[in-house]
Amino acid sequence: MFSLTKDERRVILFLTCVVMSGMGIDFAAKTFPPVKRIVCVQAGLVKIDINQATLEDLLSTRCITKKLAQSILEYRVLNGPFRELEQLKEVKGVKDKRYEKLKEVLYLK
Repeated sequence: MFSLTKDERRVILFLTCVVMSGMGIDFAAKTFPPVKRIVCVQAGLVKIDINQATLEDLLSTRCITKKLAQSILEYRVLNGPFRELEQLKEVKGVKDKRYEKLKEVLYLK
């Protein structure tokens, strides 16, 4: 049908493998939450729900230290779920500058 050279067939095979790998990773990220956290959060593609986040979830972000993660969870236990992201400013250790960074990785459902 098509007369492709050996190199053209290799390129098509390579591109097919790349596309299939990407589809597999996308499927795994959508199906299994731990994979989603590993693949997407480190790449900065996904935000974390502040009211559902565990300590591990918060620590997986680039701008939350262990102490801050514990403070966020403690605040949530004492005051109930966050109603708006701006409440993060009430957490010990969160000032305006850090709040701006946290807005990039956290969200409310």
